[in-house]
This record gives sequence, structure tokens and C-alpha cells, in this order.
Amino acid sequence: LKVIDFTIGKYSKTKVGLLYVDGICNKKLVQKIEKSLKMIDIDGIIDSSYLKTALENKKKLFPTIMMSERPDKSSMALLEGKVVILVDTSPYALILPSLFFDFFHTTDDYFQKNINTTFIRIIRVFAFFIAIFTPAVYIAVTTRNYDLVPLPLLLMLKAGRTFVPFPAYIEALFMIVCFEILKESDLRMSTTSGSAISILGGLILGDAAVSAGIVSPIMIIVIAISSIAGLIFSSLELVNALRMYKIILLILGTILGIYGVVIGGVIMFYNIFTSKIYGYKYLEID
Repeated sequence: LKVIDFTIGKYSKTKVGLLYVDGICNKKLVQKIEKSLKMIDIDGIIDSSYLKTALENKKKLFPTIMMSERPDKSSMALLEGKVVILVDTSPYALILPSLFFDFFHTTDDYFQKNINTTFIRIIRVFAFFIAIFTPAVYIAVTTRNYDLVPLPLLLMLKAGRTFVPFPAYIEALFMIVCFEILKESDLRMSTTSGSAISILGGLILGDAAVSAGIVSPIMIIVIAISSIAGLIFSSLELVNALRMYKIILLILGTILGIYGVVIGGVIMFYNIFTSKIYGYKYLEID
């Protein structure tokens, strides 16, 4: 195990350690990250997230650096040839480069049977697509591309929106914003109060909104499935990226129908395919 020490921060003089395993990690990767660390000019570093902001590609929505406070996860990353950065007084380690499929893995996957781990990872891939595409596809097929839905199902979906005064896309955006507010309030409050807020927002206010005719029951189901599927990932940056692409695809689906959803999906995957971090392709598999 090799450690390269740095002192970063004009006033804080924070100690930073770059860790890698000699013989496993690519020396060119170490040199690139070392060069990036030396170029950082900042007054002070309070947490490792300050370094993450400076080292990450700001033009990409999907995260390329993983933060973890688990020693076993950092140790496994070192054995996989990755670089780990430790910051004095910060409990979070930076793991880089973190590729796309790294965010679909958890530390517990290595302690289970292969068949169970494979099944769970497939579920995570499905959850990724559900989180992004479900609201956009629902809006597209119920407002423009009626021929893509069987007639009995279309009649049922239309009947659920009979007394809703807002267009479907306004209703979807309203529900997404409400869910994000509920999630943020749940995260910021204490454990006891957070549970009460979740019950109040999810059950009482949701049922009251349906009874008042503000939103349709189908829309609540669609947004809830999409939002819960996004919460399966532990990375906050990945969840934020899913939320942004979900809104973008929703707008494209409203304007162009299913063609807009396809165009938005192609653009998203093109950005994923062409993304690189320190010379590694974002979709590269270790």
C-alpha cells in the first residue's frame, strides 16, 4: 500500500492522502489524480466533498466519484486497482474512478451467493429504467400516442383523470415536486419526526388530494413507483441525476410524445457512452 501526502488549502492546510496498491493500480491513473490534486487552489477544505467537487467532471450529471465511510468498501476498491483519497478530519473516503456500474454494486453483494447477487443487480438495472422513463412514457401514451395502449387500459386511465382540472404533465410535475419536498423534509428531521412526516405526506395528504380531485390515483401510483425505484441507489448524486433526467424526459414526452422519450433516452445514453474519467470509459466493467 502506497500513500502520497498532500497539504491542500491556503488557510486550512489540510492533510490529504492518496492511497493505492502498488502492482495493482495503474501508475498513469495515479499520476493524473496527483496532478489534479496539485492544481487545486482553495482557501480551505472542511470535508472530502470539497475535493470531490474539484476533481469531478461538472459537465456530467451522473457521478464519477464515490464517497464512502465504510473501510471494507475502500479496501475492496484498492484491491480492484482504484485510488482512494482520505482527508484529515473527514469520515468519508473518495473512491475514483467510479464507473457507471459501480453504483449498482453494494458491499453486501460480495457476501452473498452469486445467483442472489446477480438477481439483485438485475433488479437494480430495471429500477434505473423505471425511475427515469415511467412518468415520461405514461404522459406520452395518455396524451399523444393513444394507439400504443390497449383500449380497455386507455379507458381506465382516462376515467381516473376525468375530474382532474390540470393537464397530465402539470399534474406529474406537481407530484414530483411534492415527493421531493417530502423526501427532503424526511431527511432533515429527526428519526421520530421524520416518520410522522412520511405518514402525514404519504397517506393523509395523498388521500386528501385524490378525494379533492387535484390529482388522479393513477398519477400517484406512477410517480410513487418512479420515485421509490430511484431510492434503491445509495448514491445521492446518482439519485439527483435520475431526477433531472426524469424531468427532462417528461418535458420531451409532453412535447413530442413517445418520440421525445426515445430522443431523450438516446441523448442520455450517448452522454453515458462517451463519458470518460481519467482515461477510463464510464461504461467500462472492472
